[in-house]
Amino acid sequence: MPEKDLSTRIAENVTHNRASKAARNTAAFLALRGEINKALNDGWAILQIWETLYQEGKIRFGYAAFCRRVKRSMLSGKATVAGLENKTADAKAARTVKPSITGFTFESTPRKEDLL
Repeated sequence: MPEKDLSTRIAENVTHNRASKAARNTAAFLALRGEINKALNDGWAILQIWETLYQEGKIRFGYAAFCRRVKRSMLSGKATVAGLENKTADAKAARTVKPSITGFTFESTPRKEDLL
């Protein structure tokens, strides 16, 4: 029988022992990270992935926590996630764009063409 990878062994160890809820959730997510990344690259929405994994009982945490884990895990590394990466890049670009305001200069002496 082939030896299981470290992530799978850790997930099994954490689920069988009295680990904290956060540790169990992290282990479950890490064990499924490859499948989640593949599904995202195949074009599935994060909500659909979460619903499927939650209904199958593979994860036991909410959608908001799942989104945070996906964003933190998938976007911080080399993995690219369709949709999320574009939104992040657009948000960064919007923050860096500065308006091109030339400003206002006050002339204390009036011009005749402005007075008429």
